[in-house]
Formats: sequence, C-alpha cells, structure tokens
Amino acid sequence: MKRRRFFGLVAGAAAWPFAAPAQQGAGMRRLGVLAGYAANDSLGQLLAAILPRGLAALGWSEGQNIYIDWRWASGDPKLYESYAAEVVALRPDVLVVQSSPAVVALRRSDNAIPTVFVMITDPLGQGFVNNLAHPAERRAPRPVATMRTSTPR
Repeated sequence: MKRRRFFGLVAGAAAWPFAAPAQQGAGMRRLGVLAGYAANDSLGQLLAAILPRGLAALGWSEGQNIYIDWRWASGDPKLYESYAAEVVALRPDVLVVQSSPAVVALRRSDNAIPTVFVMITDPLGQGFVNNLAHPAERRAPRPVATMRTSTPR
C-alpha cells in the first residue's frame, strides 16, 4: 500500500504544472517519463499503472488531454543516454524521472523542461538541486517538485 500511495504522490507532483492550463481548458499535454526500471519489472508495472490513475484523479485522461511518453532504461547506461535524448526531443511539458542515472542523462541533454524526479538519493549531494527548499534554483533540468522517500537521520 505504501508503494501505491508513493506513486499516487508522484502523479500529483507530475500533474501540478498542468493544473492551471487544465482549468483553462488547454489542449493535449505531453508528459515524458524516463524510468530506470524495465517495463516488465514489478515496480515498473506499478508505476505504469499508478501514474495514469493518479493523473486521472486530477482530471487528466491519457489520450484525451494528456499523452504519456514512456521510456524504460532497464538500468542500462546506454539506454539512459539515448532515451533521455529521445524524450527531450519530444518536447514534453513535464518530465517525470526515476533514478539518479536518468537525472544525470537528462542534465547532459541541456534541457529546461520542468522535471519531477523521484526515488533519488540525496539530490542536494549529487548536485541535482542547489537548495531543497527552492529546487528550481539550479541547473537544468529544472525540478518542479522533489519528494523525500525517507526521513533524515
């Protein structure tokens, strides 16, 4: 149950940048997802099920007002690089990134797409953000939300 709640929070964070346009009746939006899992991995399947469900609860329906571009790197460093370039080239409105290698690959693509990253250990220490209180004050990609998945010691 904790995983479902976690991925529900991810969906909410991913939908947050869309909130104002959704209220304004905007057209189709694009969400890019770069995951470190394999598509057939149990956690990958959970993400693929929970993210659209969480977005739907917020008024976003895949195929009607949002399109989700999924890329599954399966932990392969070469796939992170090529999929990061692919997903940035698609020009999504927001990126959801799972895993530190995926964030590193996106940083190399020098994009400025708002990014929600999850399951990242120490984003401050890794240089992904300059400040946890204001994560957007940093280099590309620009995160719109970070989520702590464990408590600090």
